[in-house]
Amino acid sequence: MTCKRLKGMSTVAFFLLAAAGTSSADEQCSNATLKGLYGFSLRGQLIGIFDDAGNTHRFANEPVLIDAVSIQDFDGHGGFTRADFVQSGGEKRPGSTDPTTGFDTNESGMYTVYSDCTGIMHINKFPAPISSTTIDIRFVLTDGGRRIFGVVSRQVIGGQFRATDGTTCGPAQPCKMEAQESLIGEKFRTEGRDR
Repeated sequence: MTCKRLKGMSTVAFFLLAAAGTSSADEQCSNATLKGLYGFSLRGQLIGIFDDAGNTHRFANEPVLIDAVSIQDFDGHGGFTRADFVQSGGEKRPGSTDPTTGFDTNESGMYTVYSDCTGIMHINKFPAPISSTTIDIRFVLTDGGRRIFGVVSRQVIGGQFRATDGTTCGPAQPCKMEAQESLIGEKFRTEGRDR
């Protein structure tokens, strides 16, 4: 093979590799990317409460540990329904519990996926006694929208809490929580196909 021909093939190979890299880098996401049934796990802690001025008031003892699992059905248009099971400080969080599964049901919210595959979820419908609870989650979609990695960015809980310095919140007005929580979600697959 001549040197000239080898150089020409190398140039073609370079441009093909560059084009392949560009197409994956240019992959765009939208609300339609997040569609179907996903399972989530969440882990973290509630550290304290914020007052109306935004000052932090830490809890007297160690932070309250949170562990949760949930299932969410995304409609591809910016809405979802969900059911979850949440342990907070070693106790199940109150909610509208399904007698068979033990999961809290009748929850829903909205989401937005941006073109760079980042997004926000706003869970804004919980049944009594926590109906005033709202949770915002910032997330990143990977693997063509099959996986979600997220962090709770804002959490307001319909409950009653007391900080070390005596500051309290709830029950009349929901508590703005200082929280550190992360979650991972994955799309359900049945018979080798996404659902």
